[in-house]
Amino acid sequence: VTNMVTVTSQLRFGAATHKIEASEEPPEEAVTVQIQDVRGEGLTLDEASFELISDPALLVPEVPIDMYDPATVAEEWYPRMERLVLQHIPGATRVIVFDHLVRDKKRLSQGTAKGLTAPLSAVHGDYTHRSGVTRARQLLGPYAPDEEVDRALGSRFALVNVWHPLELVQSDPLALCLWGTFKPSHVQTQRLTFPHRVGETYIAHHSKDQQWAYFSEVDVSEAILIKTFDSVQDGDTARFSLHCAFEHPEQEGKPGRRSIEVRTLVLFGDGCEQMAGEFVPPSVDPANAKAEADEQANRVLKEVLPVSEEW
Repeated sequence: VTNMVTVTSQLRFGAATHKIEASEEPPEEAVTVQIQDVRGEGLTLDEASFELISDPALLVPEVPIDMYDPATVAEEWYPRMERLVLQHIPGATRVIVFDHLVRDKKRLSQGTAKGLTAPLSAVHGDYTHRSGVTRARQLLGPYAPDEEVDRALGSRFALVNVWHPLELVQSDPLALCLWGTFKPSHVQTQRLTFPHRVGETYIAHHSKDQQWAYFSEVDVSEAILIKTFDSVQDGDTARFSLHCAFEHPEQEGKPGRRSIEVRTLVLFGDGCEQMAGEFVPPSVDPANAKAEADEQANRVLKEVLPVSEEW
């Protein structure tokens, strides 16, 4: 990275992505870091773990999509994002959108829409070395025989978020850590054990070796692809992402950020083009929504694992 335009802000390290008992939580640390504006640097998903793209598919159609209605988003936005990711990730053969989040602090505080959340200020990784695999298997399992799932996941696969602003980003932009500047020893696994599955995310700790980046003034024609997991283990290809929202030093008095994040499973294997053709996103399946609520209520163990030298 050669662009020397930087901003200074505090990032929250050591914060859990899912609230757990205070006695179990590692200590939080607010660290002032330099965050470099990498717009125009040409960073790629496989190189950095994130990439800024511009595409006409991101522009609002003549009949606007109601991004605050989950069913409408699943019906109208998900197919657009599947085509977009297929186009922008070389070698991808099948993309399945399985979830999304809308972040709008103002509407959230007003209680004017359901299913909203605020920008997440804790540095985190969405998936771990283990949970990326189990999540992919969990998504495909109900829609394909075991042997087909084994074959698909025996080839390369990845989990990629499409982060898209609903208006020009003037506050709480994303800070993203460059792959290769953070190590396994910089994270801890937060493990959530349920009666029928185990979920994991990464809690991040600061290191002076880390290099932080952001894209200035991302607009509605753009999106940031964020690779949260990749099965490739060649030592070079980016496998995980550490990221969070941060307060831009010039954002005071500017509109709060409104954005949508779409989560996708990306398959690269030959013959995966029609994989899980009857897939229904869990977020819009009433049975799954009830099961998820029951699962959260019946969580049996929450723990943070020790630091390791391996992913």
